[in-house]
Amino acid sequence: MTLAAGSKLGPYESLAPIGAGGMGEVYRARDTKLKRDVALKVLPEPFAHDRERMARFQREAEVLASLNHPNIAAVYGLEDRALVMELVEGESPKGPMPFEEAWKVASQIADALEYAHDKGVVHRDLKPANVKVTPEGVVKLLDFGLAKAFNDPVAGASAGDDPSNSPTITLGATVPGTILGTAAYMAPEQAKGQRIDSRADIWSWGVVLYELLTGKRLFRGKDAADTLAQVLTRQPDLEGVPAHTRRMLQECLQKEPKSRLRHIGDAKRLLDAGWVGGPPIPQRMALHHWVAWAASGVLAIALVALGFVHFRPAPPSGQPMHLSVALPEDASVRALALSPDGRNLAIAAVVGSQYHLWLRGINSTELRPLPATDLARLPFWSPDGRFIGFFADGKLKTIPATGGPPTVLCDAPSLFSGGTWNRDGVILFGSQSRIYRVVQTGGACAPVTSAETGVVQEFPEFLPDGRRFFYVQAGAASALGVYVASLDDPKGRRVLADVSSVAYMPPSAGNKLGYLLFLRENTLMALPFEDAALQPAGDVAAIAGQASFSNTQPQMAASLAVNGVLAYLTNGETSSARKQLTWVDRQGKEIEKVGTASVIDGLSLSPDEKTVAYARSTNGSAFSALWMHDLIRGSDSRVTPAEQSFGAVWSPQANRIIFGGVRQGNAFTDLYLKDIGGSQEELLFRNGNDKTPSDWSRDGRYLVYTEIDPRTHADIWYLQDPLSKERKAIRFQGTPFNESQGQISHDGHLIAYTSDESGQYEVYVRPFPTGDGKWTVSSKGGNEPHWSRDGKELFYLEGLTPRQRMMAVAVTPGARQTFGSPQRLFDYRINGWVPAFNRFLYSPSADGRRFLATEFAADVRPTLDVLFNWQKAIGGEGK
Repeated sequence: MTLAAGSKLGPYESLAPIGAGGMGEVYRARDTKLKRDVALKVLPEPFAHDRERMARFQREAEVLASLNHPNIAAVYGLEDRALVMELVEGESPKGPMPFEEAWKVASQIADALEYAHDKGVVHRDLKPANVKVTPEGVVKLLDFGLAKAFNDPVAGASAGDDPSNSPTITLGATVPGTILGTAAYMAPEQAKGQRIDSRADIWSWGVVLYELLTGKRLFRGKDAADTLAQVLTRQPDLEGVPAHTRRMLQECLQKEPKSRLRHIGDAKRLLDAGWVGGPPIPQRMALHHWVAWAASGVLAIALVALGFVHFRPAPPSGQPMHLSVALPEDASVRALALSPDGRNLAIAAVVGSQYHLWLRGINSTELRPLPATDLARLPFWSPDGRFIGFFADGKLKTIPATGGPPTVLCDAPSLFSGGTWNRDGVILFGSQSRIYRVVQTGGACAPVTSAETGVVQEFPEFLPDGRRFFYVQAGAASALGVYVASLDDPKGRRVLADVSSVAYMPPSAGNKLGYLLFLRENTLMALPFEDAALQPAGDVAAIAGQASFSNTQPQMAASLAVNGVLAYLTNGETSSARKQLTWVDRQGKEIEKVGTASVIDGLSLSPDEKTVAYARSTNGSAFSALWMHDLIRGSDSRVTPAEQSFGAVWSPQANRIIFGGVRQGNAFTDLYLKDIGGSQEELLFRNGNDKTPSDWSRDGRYLVYTEIDPRTHADIWYLQDPLSKERKAIRFQGTPFNESQGQISHDGHLIAYTSDESGQYEVYVRPFPTGDGKWTVSSKGGNEPHWSRDGKELFYLEGLTPRQRMMAVAVTPGARQTFGSPQRLFDYRINGWVPAFNRFLYSPSADGRRFLATEFAADVRPTLDVLFNWQKAIGGEGK
């Protein structure tokens, strides 16, 4: 049956045809009841008139409708002769792709298969045409399990012009001898017409991954019969795929089902086992091996016991050596940099309540503060080790390592990201999504690189020649990775697909190759690198785990000296530490724990206090998904894919959330809307700047968010009527300072927010939405304001992380609004975030008698690890 545009099928109005195949014709249609677009798959004519088949199809469709997974296109129901499905916007993936991109698609397919297989459902027709990748990078599987339901003899086994792309082949009924699937992708037992199970999907998944990696079909004959013959007889040739994927693909592509991988969830394990970046376990740079090496001699044991005392930059034995030293218990390290000779360490850290640069000599136990470096970030050294560069107050500055007043070189707005210094006195730094240069004596800074809109370039690193440099590029999927360029030719060339800051060790007398150090999922990796050709020259090896400062930023918690001494931070106060949601009272005493500890990145309590939304990452991933915890039932559920989703705010009815998200093809954080229980997220607002929401007014009319414009820092904006097509974006607070974390009072007349206009973050209140007038609420630094439900109290956090104080201010409402003196409720030890990104650490209850807070799951202390001769441990010396 053909549906003309405008014709109706029940409540569904046909809009336009989408495609056609052996399983029927597909149309875009409008659900006139729920006001959403759907996909209608109209069944083939002979099929629709077969009562027995329709009954079987009804039963199968009911099973498919029960599947609820973010990577499976939802089945909404049946209407007459049509299947009503989720409309998926996007394209089918096509190879060849870099491994990281192919794996991002394949792993989401595997997640969907694992979920369905656990439910007893097999896809039976997995192929690229049945996979769509949305503009946000979410993979959706289509026609899940429909091959069994259709089983249509009329579709035939036509070879067509391209047998591997032929319509689904169906011969016979659902009895032994049936062939269901598409020739090039079906498993051998499927081609033989034997009964199949989930292992047939595993075969097809392997074939699809091969095609994504190589751009070629694994089996391609002259016609459908020839293609099936190859599936049955020819052994897969895996020479064209990356070496670390071969073992996994071999397990997936065993012709005998009993010898094949039995569970799709084991594919990741096999990938790790064969990974070029992770040699077999006996050879890996596990931390306990470092300890064993260090314990191999009396000198090493003594050094471990004494920490850094009498520590020498190069052990005379030339053997690998590892030392661990605990930093002060109240230290929260934000960045570290080894001096070029490996003898001194510059640390940007909060120690107690002081946040600035600290120096520590390798042969000393003293941590010495550098004056006039308040709120300093991302230190880096001059080549001679005499000066340290850093960022603070929106400026790029340098300071003598021996102390003294800092020198301002140029403006470096808040979006700076790393610096590097060459022997000619040229400094490169990341700012405003580009790489800039300035001379060490100061002056105007000028862009070095250029890139398309939506691409971010950051963390430059000079090579020893002082002309060439590495940098990180993020943004559209095709642009991700580490690039190399030069001052003479700034057009970059990608040398690594991982998104990470890097450190480079050039070739030396004992090593013919250099090493490029970078992060891969929080693990510090070393890649042999050919200096002249600027390309990888061997297999990558793991050095240490948990060596990242953040799960969502590519900054290594590591630094490398010219002589190869390596320092890195583990455990402690990095944002990858596991957190525990906990209810506490007004004295900070624990009432009860909520859920299990995990890597939590901000929380938001629903207005009815039945649910808490929070961002969470798993398995060391750099990406976070939004999750929800049901406070009544104690259950967890994932809300969004793991693609950098955070900063959720609730609608007044607690039936929707709006959150900040970074999706494939865009480098910026945009605003997304999600119905609770719905299957799809909706892009709400995008304009080319980072933005995250902070509050939604109780009447639903205003959505407050923070937008980061590199030219004006962070500003507070709001969307008027955010759910309306006529929504308006209005800037509420736009100054040369950073304002964020806007919170609207319950009556909607006031807004509390944080600003650094005084030189440190404080809490302010202004009328809303007029903005006339202003009150300063905090007195000794403050952030994360929250109103009580009755409007009679305002809570906030005082001090710098990780040691803060929960404060309460009495509010007297009325024409003459007054605010009392801040009162300390309790001390709160937890790591915070840059306020502009609106990741809140706590939410007060409606009555203000308790707080839902994130706390450290374990009392771990940050540890600084230093490695010598680590190349020898990974078999690199002499290469």
